[in-house]
Amino acid sequence: MNVICICLDTFRADIIGPGKKLSFVETPNLDVFAEESVVFDRAFGECQPTLQTRRSLFTGRRTFPWRFNFDRRGHWHHQPGWHKIPPDQDTLAEILVANGYLTGLVADTYHMFKPTMNYTRGFVTYDFIRGQESDNWRYGTRDSIADLIRQHVREPINWDRHVGLMQYLLNQRFRKREEDYSCARVFRRAGEWLEENADNATFFLWVDSFDPHEPWDPPREYADRYVPDWD
Repeated sequence: MNVICICLDTFRADIIGPGKKLSFVETPNLDVFAEESVVFDRAFGECQPTLQTRRSLFTGRRTFPWRFNFDRRGHWHHQPGWHKIPPDQDTLAEILVANGYLTGLVADTYHMFKPTMNYTRGFVTYDFIRGQESDNWRYGTRDSIADLIRQHVREPINWDRHVGLMQYLLNQRFRKREEDYSCARVFRRAGEWLEENADNATFFLWVDSFDPHEPWDPPREYADRYVPDWD
């Protein structure tokens, strides 16, 4: 049996299907998928932060309370719990690859790829789609993103206050079309992976998108559907 897991960061359950708080948001493909699927609406994660949740999903082990305190050098979240997978805990990918699966990871959730992290354990292939949030991918001058940052903050611009946003805009300033957005790049690469390996060994593919996540930055046409008079 082939297995595909799609993980979306900060995804709200009340956006899918009728009668939910955010049902007015248009998600036609997800609505159809939910209608054809088994839906667990009483399933709750035992933690919320990005990295901790993925550690529990990868290992099936509780991550709270924080019983471990591994090396976090190179990681600018220094709170307890923001660390690698403990060496003595097997991951789902490791178990499956040991049983003959071809395992693949396609993700733009950059926390998993920071120094001292080991979330690629067990994946035969992995693709890191760069550029989300404060991923230190591309750099440049303030002048190169001045017009972009004015679309997000009030003037006069307090550059020191918006360091994270500056990094994001430097990463994303080369976008030309909708296909250049990070989530589109993730799912396009995942589709390519499936085409490349459809006739390969039994496979397990984990697709991990950081969107929707702050900074909320969809193509303008989608934002205008819900807040058309935004200034």
